[in-house]
Amino acid sequence: MNSDRLDSPERRQFFKGAAVAGGAALLAATGQTEAAALPADAGVQTQADKGYRLTEHVKAYYLTLRT
Repeated sequence: MNSDRLDSPERRQFFKGAAVAGGAALLAATGQTEAAALPADAGVQTQADKGYRLTEHVKAYYLTLRT
């Protein structure tokens, strides 16, 4: 194949358009965007939410590890 055809701007533009169209089709197929799927405060953590917490289900898991 001719190397001039591989580096042509038309070829690059075609693949950029195909990638954008594929992404748009994927979003349309799911019916929602990721931002709409998350609650408004999903990315916000308070100081109390950070770090390790020993909860009941963690304690139950630790009990299963004992032999």
